[in-house]
Amino acid sequence: MTRIRLLIRVLMIGIFIGQTLWANDTAAPDSPGKPAVEEAAKQGSKKNFDKAAAEFEKALQLDKNYRIAQLGRQIATDAHAQKIDKKAAQSFFKAIREYEKGKADKAVKECGKGLTKAREYAPGFYLRAFFYETASKSDEAIADYSSIIAIAPANADAYLRRATLYEQQVENSKAIADYSKVIEIDPKNGHAYAKRGAIYEQLSDTKKAFADYDAALELQPDADLYYHIGEIYLRDQKYNAAIKFFTKHVNMDTGSVYGYLNRGVAYYEKGKYSKAVDDSYEMF
Repeated sequence: MTRIRLLIRVLMIGIFIGQTLWANDTAAPDSPGKPAVEEAAKQGSKKNFDKAAAEFEKALQLDKNYRIAQLGRQIATDAHAQKIDKKAAQSFFKAIREYEKGKADKAVKECGKGLTKAREYAPGFYLRAFFYETASKSDEAIADYSSIIAIAPANADAYLRRATLYEQQVENSKAIADYSKVIEIDPKNGHAYAKRGAIYEQLSDTKKAFADYDAALELQPDADLYYHIGEIYLRDQKYNAAIKFFTKHVNMDTGSVYGYLNRGVAYYEKGKYSKAVDDSYEMF
């Protein structure tokens, strides 16, 4: 039995190290929608807003989470519908072109020109905030999200994005206030509950943390959150609860190496060696 226990521990440690090294050596490639965004920005800077909107749409079909394409499509649509000044829109598209060339400072400057002509245009502030965030200028991005909130006080998304930046700056009270505002505006926003819960956990307010985690999971079951809660219970040596949450995690994410790894550790610590061995096989 001692040899089996030793084999399990060595195997799991080896898998953990291998996966960590692999993860650290992997770089995210450019979005497949990048050429379409470049063409869209080119058309928009020429005031061909309908063609720009179509190209941004192509980019989003290739990558639905392509943030700059989301914002560009909105700006092109509004410009085509004459909801914003055409010269302002032209500046925003020039900003996107500069950004795609890797010239973030010039992108910010062009975006600023657009905002002087469209002072209360939220997508313009969103665009500049995006540029600031990618340049790690959190204070400037926070200021732009604050401008959006001043324009539209019920904009839950702006509060959510500002809260994330406050959290990164370890401005916990401000982040909690913004996440709370998101929940007030959008009570079904499970992400805000989960993020606020994580801050409460860091502040060692376990009661509030788990209340938020429960609310988040009730709104939308989430594999990552199940995993995180499992980690908490594993760390606290509450192995039955850890197994319960790691099981929920792997039921949703059947290819999760870490889910099986940690559930295997919990089984191992409970003396259920055969189940620990089974989980070690599931990792392959």
